[in-house]
Amino acid sequence: MKKILFLAFALLVSGCVLAPAIDAFSNLGVTSRDRTNLLERDVKNFHSSLYWNRYEDAFAYLAEDNREKLINELRTKRDNERVVDNRLDFVSFSQDFYEAKVEMIIRYHHLSTNLVQERREAQLWRWQNNRWRLVSVA
Repeated sequence: MKKILFLAFALLVSGCVLAPAIDAFSNLGVTSRDRTNLLERDVKNFHSSLYWNRYEDAFAYLAEDNREKLINELRTKRDNERVVDNRLDFVSFSQDFYEAKVEMIIRYHHLSTNLVQERREAQLWRWQNNRWRLVSVA
């Protein structure tokens, strides 16, 4: 009886044994709920990379079919501005949850005018290769 109580206590203290497997499965984006949760994480990581000027990290979130165009757009922005704040404002998913329209509010320091300005960006994200990828920015 003591062994069973000790084992039960050890499991409670150490947490769920299945947690890593469950987390790995949800990161595959198999369900629409998983993809919904992963979008916020990937958008946040992408914009965090831009904020910290880690553009190589940000490039990993770009869709292959539009990669060169997006890289050029990001480089142009990098040369003209520094992001000081960003926030996700609105998300709209496609019916199958494999595509999402994301509206971001970006505050940035424009280098030539020395002013902090704000813009709204409409971004299209698509689920590809177990990750959300940025397809376009308007």
